[in-house]
Amino acid sequence: MLRIVAVGTVLAALTIAATATFTQAQDAKKYTLGLPIAAGSTFVVADGLEAFKKEGLNVKTEYFAEVSMTRKALLTGQVQFASIGLGPLLQADALGADLKMIAVTEYSFTDKAGKSWESTALVAPPAKNIKSLQDLKGKKLGIDSFGSTYYVAFTDKLRKEGIDPKTITMVTVPWTQLGGALVTGQIDAAIMFVTDIERTRERMPLDRVMTEFEYTGVRTSVTTGIVAKASWLKNNRDAALGVLRAYLKTREFMRKDRVENDGKFTREQLNAYMKAGPEVADLYYKIRGGYAGLELDYVNYLEVPRDSVEAYNKLLVEGNSLQGKPPVSFEQAVDTELLKEAYKQVELTWIDHGN
Repeated sequence: MLRIVAVGTVLAALTIAATATFTQAQDAKKYTLGLPIAAGSTFVVADGLEAFKKEGLNVKTEYFAEVSMTRKALLTGQVQFASIGLGPLLQADALGADLKMIAVTEYSFTDKAGKSWESTALVAPPAKNIKSLQDLKGKKLGIDSFGSTYYVAFTDKLRKEGIDPKTITMVTVPWTQLGGALVTGQIDAAIMFVTDIERTRERMPLDRVMTEFEYTGVRTSVTTGIVAKASWLKNNRDAALGVLRAYLKTREFMRKDRVENDGKFTREQLNAYMKAGPEVADLYYKIRGGYAGLELDYVNYLEVPRDSVEAYNKLLVEGNSLQGKPPVSFEQAVDTELLKEAYKQVELTWIDHGN
C-alpha cells in the first residue's frame, strides 16, 4: 500500500512542507529561514521589505529540497519553524507529533471573478496521448516528493477512480527540473507548478489533463503554511508573533501594490529573486503570485481554512496513510489564536468566514 512517506521514516522522525524553516541561533532574536527552491511570493516581498528585521528578527535563509527533510528537521528540534503543506503536518500529528500550523503563506484557489490562482496541474505532451487518469497506467509520472500534499491528494484521486497507484511509475523530480524531464522524455506526464508549465510550453506543447481542484477537491487549498512544535510556541510566543506580523504587513502591502501599482514592487522583487528575466517574473505574477487581497473573499490573511484540514484528513484516512490512527482535529493541528492576536497588533480586522 502506498503511503505519503514510509511509516518507518515517520516513526523514526517522531523518536523524530510548493518548504520554509527557521533555525534559532544562540541569539534569541536570530533565526535561519529555510525555503524550498521556489519560494512563494510572500516571502520574496517580505525579504525585499526587510519585514522580519523591522519586527526585531535577524533572519537568514537556507534551502531544503524536500518536505520530508524539512519535517524531520522540525520534529527533531533542528529547526523551530517550518513551512510545509497540510498533508505532512496532519500525518505527523496523527502519528504522535505535536505540531501546530499558525499561518498560511500561500493559497491555491479560484477568485470570485473566476480567475484561477491554483498552484499546480497535471500535464502531458500531446504525443503521449494521455487524456485521463486511466491513460497514466504503465506511464512514468513525475512528482516532486512522496511526502507532499499533492502526492497525497493525487494518489487518493487515483484510488477513487479505481486505479491502483502501483500501475503508474512515479518518479521523484525536483520542481524546477520537471519541465526538463518532460522535454527529454524521462517522464511521460507530471504534476507541475503552473508557472513551470507555461515556461515548458515554450519548448514543447503540453496538454492540461487535470486541474488542481479536480484532483484535490479542495477549493481554497493551503500550498504552504508556517508550522512549529506546540511546546516551542508556548515558550517563544513573541518570536512567533513577530513572524506573523511580518507576513501580515507584507500581504497588506502586496494588496495595495496590486491595486494601486499593478504589482510593480512585487514584480521587481520576484525578478530579483528568480534571476530569470522580467518576462518570467511577470508571468509568475500574472498566473500565481499576484492575488494578494483576492483571497480575502474566502479567508483572512494567513488563515488556515477549517474545511481544508477536514478535506486532507479525509484523504489521509482513505489512503491508509495514518496506519489506523484517528485523524487529528482542527484544534489539535492549528493555532488560530496567535494569528488573531497578530491581527490586532497590526490593526487589521478579523472576519469570521465560517470555513
